[in-house]
Amino acid sequence: MDELKVLSGLVGKWRTYSFHGPSTANEAEYVSHGRARGEWTLDGQFIRVVGRSSSGAGQVNFESLMTYDKERRIYRRWYFNSDGLVTEATGTWDALTTTMDWSIIGVPPNSAVSVKIAINDDGFTTNVLGKSDAGTVLADQSWTFLPKLSK
Repeated sequence: MDELKVLSGLVGKWRTYSFHGPSTANEAEYVSHGRARGEWTLDGQFIRVVGRSSSGAGQVNFESLMTYDKERRIYRRWYFNSDGLVTEATGTWDALTTTMDWSIIGVPPNSAVSVKIAINDDGFTTNVLGKSDAGTVLADQSWTFLPKLSK
């Protein structure tokens, strides 16, 4: 199996919808909408997903790079946004569920963050859940990426 092929489901132009539950980052839940584009870059060795999302709280631009590290035999992901958030993660692919499970590197002590990307024929979803050991919600987000409608 060519491990990079599993990332091809992220290529395309997407409409994004996201739900953000109450967390330490935001007191009240909110919904955002936006656009994103996924494409192969650097001679097909990386997937780059770039987009923006808007809500009543404002706009956030984001970018993510993903690849397969053949030497380490793991997927790698870097995420950046215009709020200054930067994360690095390693991931594993589950072919039966077509889901990528990511482990964030450098999570603060006494906390855990789960990131799952599920790829299907109609797009993909990203779910983020972060909690402290005491149960405090650090992040609760669900993103849906649907094909962009042609005009």
